[in-house]
Amino acid sequence: TLTSAWIPVELTGTLDGQGHVISGLSVSAGDDAGMFSSLAADATLKNITVEGSVTLTAEQHPAQAGLVANLYGTMYKVVSRVAVTASSEKGACYMGGLVGQLSDGSIIECSNEGCLTLHQTVGKGYIGGAAGVVYPAGLVDKCVNTGSIITESGNTDGLGGVVGLQQGGDVKGCTDEGKLSVNAGRLSCHVGGVVGTLYNYTSKAAKVSECINRGGLEISAPSMQAVGGVVGGIIDGGGEVSAPAEVSECENHVPVSVKVGKTAGDSGLDGFYLGGIVGSIDALNESLIVNVVRNCRNTGDLHATLSSDAGANNAVKVGGICGNTRG
Repeated sequence: TLTSAWIPVELTGTLDGQGHVISGLSVSAGDDAGMFSSLAADATLKNITVEGSVTLTAEQHPAQAGLVANLYGTMYKVVSRVAVTASSEKGACYMGGLVGQLSDGSIIECSNEGCLTLHQTVGKGYIGGAAGVVYPAGLVDKCVNTGSIITESGNTDGLGGVVGLQQGGDVKGCTDEGKLSVNAGRLSCHVGGVVGTLYNYTSKAAKVSECINRGGLEISAPSMQAVGGVVGGIIDGGGEVSAPAEVSECENHVPVSVKVGKTAGDSGLDGFYLGGIVGSIDALNESLIVNVVRNCRNTGDLHATLSSDAGANNAVKVGGICGNTRG
C-alpha cells in the first residue's frame, strides 16, 4: 500500500508481483506519467495488479500516460485498475490503460479495468484501453479492456478500445468490453471498438487479427470522419510500407450509433463513414499496396445520423463491413 505521491521511475530488470496488489498509487506528472516512466528493452513486469490514479498535465510533446508511460520491454499478466486522466496545452497526448506508447515491446495477457479520460489537448490525442500508440512496432496479445474511455477533446485523432493509434506491429486475440464515449471530435477523428486508427506507414506492417468488440460506442460529435466496430480507419500514409495493413478474423457484436453535425464538407473530405468492422479504408498507393479486410463478422446494428446543421457537401456512407473503401 502506497501512502504518498509516487514519482515515476524506470524499470530495467524484472518485477514479478507473484499475484499481489499494489494499491494507493498516486502520480501527477507533466511527461511520462505512470508508475513506471519506461520499461527498458530487457525489463519485465508481470503477475501484478495495480490500483490508483495517474494524472498527466502535459508539458512535453508528445507526452505519455498509463501504468507504464513508455514500453520497450514486456508486460505479462498485469491488471491495471488505475484511473488515467490527461490534458495538454503543449502538444500531443498518448494515453493508455496499460501503456502510453508501446515501442517494439510486448503486452501479453494483460487487462485494463480503469477509466481513461482525455480532457482538452492542443495537439492530437490518442487513447486506447491497452496502449495509446503502437509505434514503430510491438505486440498486444490476448489483452482485455473493460474500463470506460471518455474523450472531451476536440483534437482526439484516434480512440480504440484496445489501441488508439497503431503504426505497425500486431494486435491479436484482444477483446474490448468497455464503453467508448466521444463528446467532441475533429475532422480526422477515427474511433474503433478495438483500434482507432490503423496507420500503414512504417516498414513494419500493421495487423489486427482475432479481435472481438463487445463494448458500447456512444458518439455525439460536432465533426467526425470514420467509426468502425473493430477499426475506425485504415490509412495508407504513402511511406515505404512492406505489406498491406490487414484486419482479419475479427468480430463486432454490438450496435454502433453515431450522431454527427458538420462533418467533412468544407475540408475537402467527402463525408462520414461507418462500418460494422472498419469505418474507412484508404490507399494512396493503390497499384502497390492494397489494404485488406478478410474473414470478419459483424452482428451489430448500425445507425448514422447527420444533424440539421450539416452542410450540403456532407454525406453518410454506411456498410455492414466497411463504410468506405478506396483502393
